[in-house]
Amino acid sequence: MLARPENLNEAHDRLVAKKRKVQRKKHLLEIRQEIRETQQIYAEQKKPFFGLCFSKENLSISVIETVKDFMDQGDALHHCIFTNEYYTKKNSLILSAAIDNHPVETIEVSLQTLEIIQCRGPRNKYSKDHKKILNLLRKNLYQIKARIEKRKSDSPLVT
Repeated sequence: MLARPENLNEAHDRLVAKKRKVQRKKHLLEIRQEIRETQQIYAEQKKPFFGLCFSKENLSISVIETVKDFMDQGDALHHCIFTNEYYTKKNSLILSAAIDNHPVETIEVSLQTLEIIQCRGPRNKYSKDHKKILNLLRKNLYQIKARIEKRKSDSPLVT
């Protein structure tokens, strides 16, 4: 004979919560594996830009260097740079703008044209520092260009 729980709804909720916890853990393991697999590829493509940082007063703009940082930036600013796999975009450089070390906007720059494709803050809106961020970035695009040119001169010619 099967025993029936005293409170069926509570038992149901407990089991659902337990199953959700297992599913979340499995999903987290899958995400961690994805990050490990894609990090090496991302680093190979963007390594020439790593360490690039522009700053003025309490504003700093730096290249996002790890796939995990894409996830953290997306979570912090509630946008899709991790979910939509911006780290796989070969012709884009993704940077993080921060005020006092807190991310305020994410920037995408074309590596072909050096144009600012997008610069977005929380929930894809502009932050109050948007103009300051754009000004600092524009003044330093030459540094990105220098790294592109160095990368081209360092790579062997393909015939």
